[in-house]
Amino acid sequence: MKNKLILLSMLLSTGALLPSCVSENEKTSVEPSVSEVSSEQASSSEKESSSSSSSKEYTFNLHKEVTELKVGDSLQLTYETNFEEATVSFESDNEEVLSVSASGLVKAFKKGEAKITATLAGTELKDSVSFHVVTADEYYLSRAATALETSLAMEKENAVGGSFDTSTFKVYKDSLQINYSETNKEKFYMEGNTLRDLLLTDKKVTDTEIGVVGEDLEQEKVDNYLKLARYDWNNNVVYGFSNLVKEIIKGKYFYGFDSAKEGMQASIAKEDDLTKYSFETKYLDDSVSYDKKYYENALSFTFDNNDQLTAGQYDIKEYDASDYDAENKKLTASATPRKNLSSSFSLAYGRRGEEDDEALDKSDYLIQSFEIDTSGFRNLGEGEALLYVGDQEPLEVKNVLPAIYLEDTFTVKSISDTSVLSTSKQGKATYITALKSGEATIEVETSMLKTASLKVKVIDIPVSKIEFGANVQKEIDVGQKAEYKVEVSPVNAGDRSWTAEFENEEMKNVASLTIDQDNSKFILEGLSGGKVKIIVKSVSNPEVGASIEVTVKAKAEETGIDAVKALMIGSTYKNSLGTLIIKDGTNGTASLSGGNEYTFTYHLIEQSGDFVFSIDSVTPTSSINDDKYQLQTGTGKSSREPNTISKDGKTLIITNVKTSRGLTLLRCTKQ
Repeated sequence: MKNKLILLSMLLSTGALLPSCVSENEKTSVEPSVSEVSSEQASSSEKESSSSSSSKEYTFNLHKEVTELKVGDSLQLTYETNFEEATVSFESDNEEVLSVSASGLVKAFKKGEAKITATLAGTELKDSVSFHVVTADEYYLSRAATALETSLAMEKENAVGGSFDTSTFKVYKDSLQINYSETNKEKFYMEGNTLRDLLLTDKKVTDTEIGVVGEDLEQEKVDNYLKLARYDWNNNVVYGFSNLVKEIIKGKYFYGFDSAKEGMQASIAKEDDLTKYSFETKYLDDSVSYDKKYYENALSFTFDNNDQLTAGQYDIKEYDASDYDAENKKLTASATPRKNLSSSFSLAYGRRGEEDDEALDKSDYLIQSFEIDTSGFRNLGEGEALLYVGDQEPLEVKNVLPAIYLEDTFTVKSISDTSVLSTSKQGKATYITALKSGEATIEVETSMLKTASLKVKVIDIPVSKIEFGANVQKEIDVGQKAEYKVEVSPVNAGDRSWTAEFENEEMKNVASLTIDQDNSKFILEGLSGGKVKIIVKSVSNPEVGASIEVTVKAKAEETGIDAVKALMIGSTYKNSLGTLIIKDGTNGTASLSGGNEYTFTYHLIEQSGDFVFSIDSVTPTSSINDDKYQLQTGTGKSSREPNTISKDGKTLIITNVKTSRGLTLLRCTKQ
């Protein structure tokens, strides 16, 4: 299990996170109220006229630090002039969007553009400022995005750790470690130019290469791994909680401002302390028709006085669709959440240091000692094993220390006698093969030069038992073949070959005996009625063997249809008008005068002592000349004149051969 620092991972697994927005035409009008407006916004202004030549010694300028307002804001305009006892008048070019009082108090009523012009009485001096009025959501969304961009840079350079639900993480000078639990941790670190992932669980530890800088990794991605907490959902990775908050608001993973769902409500606001934002979405999820749900999601995130993101909280309430009043777009009075889910994160900032005792150390998990696994061998004692000639066993090792360790590569360092043992590679596995009787010691080495050895004794094992497989046939018919499996024990015998022969020479007239090429079975074929006895013996140990008696039954004489068909199969029937060949018990071919050729299927019908030859299907195998003889399906011209075959199989009569003048009879004689 490879856990990631995933904001809302517990929520994502439900597939429930789907936010929403209120459209402009759904919003109620807002009565403006006086509030402070930031003076850090970019300004744009226009000066419509300048003083006449008689007043050039006077100056008059509006202060233009603020040019963007949200609906409901008020702003007191101020100005600078060297005109004593100045009187100034103000005028808005779009009163529906922005009004201005005689004293220069601006009030924003609705989204749009407006320009305020101020005139210095007694002069021709004027100045103006253009305002952009946006909704509260647009206003705070813009500022939140700017704050998150600023915070991301600080998070990347100054974050030293934090938490996500029950997990914590720590950023060191050259690595980043995530602590999912006491026994489940992950560290991203550099080894030369290679970015690596060291993952520890309660059962194993792995060290995986992510990529090489300059080859398949850009430095920016390396910095992301080593400096920012990661959010990973279905291979969609976001680095840094500042980025994650931004993407949630925009709707990259759920419904948001950039991916609005029809009928959804979404809002964003900034609280009075000016460091905390709140983002809310409400929507009906009808993507699954049989399980509609209503969601109310709330995300809050906080900055410190240095504009650094420090904390975030995401809460989700899931209701049955029946709890949602669609007409009034709100929950019913009796609505109760069927799920309450919550997730949070925090960030701490400071100076990053070297790794401490809490950091995972790869060297702690390198194999310190091991032994060759003899579970596939015949153990003789500690450090010794037995093999039989011809045996091939995988060479495997067992770790001794540490208990949880990194997988390592093992190589065969030496074999004391290569005439007794050899090794070979099959894919990634190494196998030991016993070549002949004797003893040899094999030594294995890890990549870290740790070694282990095993003394192997190789001996020949004689055959101790031969028997026949299950379901042997004790009776066969003349002409029938039967297979007899021969089982040799033990399966690891040095020479498992065997011979099979009849008890005496006369039995060869009753059956034939053939040994299969792989020496696993023999085949009997009945030749004539009688009994045979087959004796099987081990080649390497002739004292070990087995025998079996088989009765061959003579074939009863065939009668009726089967007898006639047996006489027809393989026969050719001819007369001057054509030739029919009976291939087997159901198929034949026909070549008729004039060049028409066919394949056909047939069957025989015994009828009142005669045998009717029924043609079931006809398939032309040449171009058919309609003026010449044509073969047809059926049992003949009529029931009184059927196609027939004589009982001795010598005469075949076809009564429904078609010609241009009608049907004709084809009498063929067996050749």
